[in-house]
Amino acid sequence: ETFILKRQGKIPQDLFASLRVHMMKPSEFDNFRALESGKPLNLQNELQVFREVMLTCQKSLQAFPTSVKEDDELLLKPGGLERRAAYAILYRRGEKLVYIEAMHAISEMWNRFLFAGNSL
Repeated sequence: ETFILKRQGKIPQDLFASLRVHMMKPSEFDNFRALESGKPLNLQNELQVFREVMLTCQKSLQAFPTSVKEDDELLLKPGGLERRAAYAILYRRGEKLVYIEAMHAISEMWNRFLFAGNSL
C-alpha cells in the first residue's frame, strides 16, 4: 500500500495501522482484534512503529545530495539560477521539508503517547 506524506506533518492514520500489524511478533497475533480500534497494541510495538517512520524519514533525507540549508544558499546565489534549476531545487527542498515536518510530528506524537497515553 502507498501512503502519502504531506506538509504540516500530517501522518496518515492508515500508515500507523499497517505498521502496527507489520511489527507484530507472532506471540502477539492473538491480540490482532485489539488493533481494530486504531489504538496501540502495546508499548514495544508502538515504539517500533514510531522508530520505523522516523528512520525512513531520516534515510530519505540522507539520500538527497544537499541539505535544506544548502538548497536555500543555492536559491539565494548571486546572479541567480536558470529557471529549471531553481524549480528543481525548490521541488527537492519541498520534499525535504515534508520529511522534516513528519519527523517533528512523530516526535510530538511519541511524547503525547508517553505522557498522555494517546498516540494519535
